[in-house]
Amino acid sequence: SLYLPISDLSYDSILSMVGNMSGDNKTRTDNFQVEFPEEFASKTYQTKEQIALELFRDNNLLGLIRAKRDEQKKYCLQYFEQTGLAVKDYSSAIVDLGGTRKCQQSINKVLADGGYCSVYGYYLEVQTGRKKLNRKDLYDAVLFKEYYPSNPSLSYLNRMSILSEHYFSVVPEHRTSHYQIVAGK
Repeated sequence: SLYLPISDLSYDSILSMVGNMSGDNKTRTDNFQVEFPEEFASKTYQTKEQIALELFRDNNLLGLIRAKRDEQKKYCLQYFEQTGLAVKDYSSAIVDLGGTRKCQQSINKVLADGGYCSVYGYYLEVQTGRKKLNRKDLYDAVLFKEYYPSNPSLSYLNRMSILSEHYFSVVPEHRTSHYQIVAGK
């Protein structure tokens, strides 16, 4: 749900959002949450690169994505304001069981674009290949994945964090694909 709001709409960012599944363009461009024209949506057997290039080069299609991105960025920021995450006079924090810190950086990009303070991150575990530390994406972690080879018993915690993540984020949807306003919230 954060990929589109933070997208710069470059060819690479569009390519990264095109799905890998086979089928028509409508299925493969679901991440954009845009109702594309039938002549584009019904095309089949295009590669990810062909789809991304067509989206990037066609000003009408790119305009649809840009409008959806701007709407989603607005809704995302309103959600952060509603939950108290978006503040201007002090820093707030997020708690995440594990990951690469991409979510924290995405949240901070939306907040910075809105003129709000960045969030601090608390993690049970950070993965190898995590996003590099910069001054506005500060965090603490209990475990660092690169310590696992020196202590094999730590590898079991990785499995536990997957279970915990599912327990704490049980929702009827398989993913949160976009933000919307329901009953004024």
